[in-house]
Amino acid sequence: MSLQRNFKVGFGLIVVLYAILCFFCITLLENVYPNFNQKLTQHLQIETSLKKVHLSLSGWEGPETQRASFTTEVAQLRILMPGHADKERLDELERLFPQAVEGEAMARAQLLQILSAISQEQRDSFRQLSERIRVAAWNSSWSITIFGLVSIGFILAILFRFKGRALEPLIEISHVLQDWHQGNKMRRINVRPLDLELRAPMQVLNEMLDQQTYHKLR
Repeated sequence: MSLQRNFKVGFGLIVVLYAILCFFCITLLENVYPNFNQKLTQHLQIETSLKKVHLSLSGWEGPETQRASFTTEVAQLRILMPGHADKERLDELERLFPQAVEGEAMARAQLLQILSAISQEQRDSFRQLSERIRVAAWNSSWSITIFGLVSIGFILAILFRFKGRALEPLIEISHVLQDWHQGNKMRRINVRPLDLELRAPMQVLNEMLDQQTYHKLR
């Protein structure tokens, strides 16, 4: 295989590895980070609605305003939390709210307990998502590091091979010319193991040595 072909093959392998890494990173960004942004927005909206529900229990607003605010926020929570279990808890909130507003301690305690449970579940869910993001970022960093090391290894291997294949003919040329000047006029460069790009100039050099030897012998 010629030097030029060796270089093209090595460079092609590096390009393929780089394309695979880019595809992996793009897929990771498309699948994980948009989901994280969506979950973060949803988490903040749910926390805001829960705080407003707490505020509606404070009693500093009028009864009608309290009920309107509570109804609005519960409707928002139904949109953000469409699960069956969440629906049951929100139904329970709507059932307990009138009793809590009227001053029933048991109803108020149960309502606050439900709100606390929902808030804790949201925090746990967000914590798990954050951990997934951390693991994904860690894996991505390791992938980039490994790719960099593999690329450096390929480059060094190509350079080492190129250096060896290019220097060997030069060393042989030096030895042949040294022997020629010392009187060994019959030694020539062996062109068979050389790459295609080097055979032609080495053959020309052998022919020049033949001509010089012919003139010397005449």
